[in-house]
Amino acid sequence: MEDVIYLIMTALIGLIFSFLVVTVFNIGGRGDDALNRDVQQLFMQSVSSLMNVVLIPLLGIWRIGIDLGTMATS
Repeated sequence: MEDVIYLIMTALIGLIFSFLVVTVFNIGGRGDDALNRDVQQLFMQSVSSLMNVVLIPLLGIWRIGIDLGTMATS
């Protein structure tokens, strides 16, 4: 699971770096729309993966607690 986070963070850092290079050296004064969409999409994917990394263990702990509670009551 950690390798997925590292890959997504590396890709996000690379896209942000390329976004900064394109924006700083842009002579026309207008940003690259495709690069903006790529950065936005990769940011949303990294947030989604981060939520999965946090929520999946919490749901597992919750289910274990529910199972223990039902076993204790029965």
